[in-house]
Amino acid sequence: MRHLFNYKPVLAAALVLGGMSLASANVEASDCHQPRCYWKTVTVIECVERPVVKYVTKYDHCGKPYLDKVIVMKTMHVPVQKRVWVCE
Repeated sequence: MRHLFNYKPVLAAALVLGGMSLASANVEASDCHQPRCYWKTVTVIECVERPVVKYVTKYDHCGKPYLDKVIVMKTMHVPVQKRVWVCE
C-alpha cells in the first residue's frame, strides 16, 4: 500500500511553486520602494549675447556723411541640450 502514492514529486512541486511565489513577491517589493533614476537629455533655451557689426551713417563737423562701423550686442535665443538626473 505504501508504493501506490509517492509523496516526493508532490513535495518537490510544492517547494518549486512556493519558491517562485516568494521570488516574485521580492521583486515587486523592491520595485515599489526604490525610485527609478536615470539621465535624460533635455533641450533648453538660453539667452546669449553676441557681437554684431552695424554700419551707421555719421556726420563730421562740416556736415559730410560717412559710414562708421559700430559693434553692438544682440541677444539671441539658442537651443542647448543638457543632461539632467531624473528620479521617478
